[in-house]
Formats: sequence, C-alpha cells, structure tokens
Amino acid sequence: MEPEKKGKTLWEMFMERIHGGGNGAGIAFANPLELRVGSAVDVAFSSGSEFANYDFAVQEIRDYT
Repeated sequence: MEPEKKGKTLWEMFMERIHGGGNGAGIAFANPLELRVGSAVDVAFSSGSEFANYDFAVQEIRDYT
C-alpha cells in the first residue's frame, strides 16, 4: 500500500508556476513598458549622447520579489 500524497514537491511547485498552473499563462510580472526579449530599447539623447550610435535590445527579463 502506497502512502497518500499530502503535498507537492518543490519541483512540482516550480513547474506549475512556470506553466501557469495549467492554463498556459506563465509567470505573471509587472511589465509597464511591455518589453519582451529581443525588444529594441530607445535611449534618449539627453540620457547620454555617447549612446546615440548604439542599438540596445532586451536580453533577459528578471523579476525580483
């Protein structure tokens, strides 16, 4: 006779969070600029004229809580 499962393993909780609990939503986080990985980022000329000739893009997104 197998003992009853009383909870989830850390791996199961992690995978559920990544996959949005089965609804495909993924991990929700605040993203007020609506940036995605690969999105171009504009740097204002007033923020530094030395950056005017460079192209910037989002490489990764992190959520710190």
